[in-house]
Amino acid sequence: MSDQILPFLAFAKNDSRIKVAEITGHVRTNIQVIEKFLPVKFEIDEAGKIIRVKV
Repeated sequence: MSDQILPFLAFAKNDSRIKVAEITGHVRTNIQVIEKFLPVKFEIDEAGKIIRVKV
């Protein structure tokens, strides 16, 4: 489910963050694709399972 919300976070006007149950390969792939198309940068906190988007 977390991979589906990533595009919405990328279009937010401010920095965003979400806590996820698992950081899957699909999440990582979605992040790479979004970063190619939009001027955003994702950060992944492996220990806390937090994904942060910097706009």
